[in-house]
Amino acid sequence: MARIWMSGLEAGHIDVFDSSTGATISAAQARTGTYSLFVSLLNHFINSAFSASESEIFGRIGVRPNYATTVVPEGNSLLTLYDSAGGTQITIQLSYYTNTLIVRRGDYNDTIIGIGGILHQDRWHCIEFRLLVADAGGRLELKVDGTQVIDFTGDTKNTANANVLSFRIGSSVLPTATATGYYDDIAFNDTAGGVNDTWIGRGGIPAIFPTGAGNSTDLQLFPNTGEANWEDVDEVPPDDDTTYVFDDLIDDHDSYAASNLTATGTIAAVQWLARAKSDLVGAPEIARILRIGGVDHQGADIGIDADYDYYPEILDQDPQAGPGAWLVAAVNGMELGVKIR
Repeated sequence: MARIWMSGLEAGHIDVFDSSTGATISAAQARTGTYSLFVSLLNHFINSAFSASESEIFGRIGVRPNYATTVVPEGNSLLTLYDSAGGTQITIQLSYYTNTLIVRRGDYNDTIIGIGGILHQDRWHCIEFRLLVADAGGRLELKVDGTQVIDFTGDTKNTANANVLSFRIGSSVLPTATATGYYDDIAFNDTAGGVNDTWIGRGGIPAIFPTGAGNSTDLQLFPNTGEANWEDVDEVPPDDDTTYVFDDLIDDHDSYAASNLTATGTIAAVQWLARAKSDLVGAPEIARILRIGGVDHQGADIGIDADYDYYPEILDQDPQAGPGAWLVAAVNGMELGVKIR
């Protein structure tokens, strides 16, 4: 695939990231949709990893700085990219003294390879970047609100590994202080597959949610007090054990009619996102269902844990279209579902 990670935070829950400290999901500000990530103190942060290491990636992140009272001379950490061994490859910082972005090869006080672009306080900005990890032939390009402000060619490889595997928004400890504020519409592309293999663009990541019964209603209900299946899975943020659907019969599945997109334009990718846990012995699994044009399109089997977590799957193209490009009409007519495996 080419889109390797994405979130508009519209699930309303911090668990869309692999781990977090102090950071929260906020409805006070959003670049698109309803929610954003909020890091309010200088040692708040989130971490997430890609499914595989990449030598070249394109990234996008919406940022609305909200200055903390403490700043550090080196610049406060906005985004850090780590290699497959956990070493720091690239750090993007925001200088609260000059409001400019600083890119370093390595950690918070390592070699500066680019300075440029202004981020104003309490205003949404879109940062896009391209990183090719290499010694002499590396590349770091960075755009702010569509305008290129940094273009570096040279050594972008700070560790023994010419790759990136994970990212952090914010910082874990002083003096690598967090660039406090709101973050939204986060996405990363690799360069494989011929789709979503270049700059992501300044768009956003809206969400659609279950709004009615679909073609299949096999799954059982909790608390089963007269509600429909879809009414047990439409809460944002999720209410976990309060209402849910469940089953232990292989291939039983639900699909749900969903809300329509409120925006028009080009759809680069669609992400199916389920929150689930299991109390079954063994290795329980679920699978993605997207019902498009009257056809159920099933994803790979996904093992689920004993605790609640999110299980995303990104589709770069519409499987009903050949596959081919996603269209707004296809997404608006789509049913969302899950199958017991």
